[in-house]
Amino acid sequence: PEASGGDGRTISDKRDEMPTKAFTNIEVDSVVVRDSTSAGPDYPPTMLAKGIEGSVLARFVVDTTGRPDLSTFMALEATHPDFSEAVRAALPKMKFRPAIMSGKVVPQLVEQRFGFRVINPVVATPTTPKKPSA
Repeated sequence: PEASGGDGRTISDKRDEMPTKAFTNIEVDSVVVRDSTSAGPDYPPTMLAKGIEGSVLARFVVDTTGRPDLSTFMALEATHPDFSEAVRAALPKMKFRPAIMSGKVVPQLVEQRFGFRVINPVVATPTTPKKPSA
């Protein structure tokens, strides 16, 4: 007879369950990857107007559906609180390919850096056409 785990299920049934903890990138077989069509954070208007650049190092868990768990968000580093808030606001719109471990999707703890850079558009300088020489 198989041993019981105390709740009516066999120990082998319990072994098939994946723990609910989030794994790190070194524990999983395939790490979380941000979907190329995923939304990103919007540049905070006050920072953009002033030409201020910055970054946020964020930590959060990506669940088995590929969505960030907002309750786990933490800004480990932020050059300004407005950048941190922009990342937090964007998380619900972000999509990821979930981590895989032993052939099953699992939650993964992710650390990701988000950079905010001001990119000035290239403006063409008008030129005067040369007159043909006679």
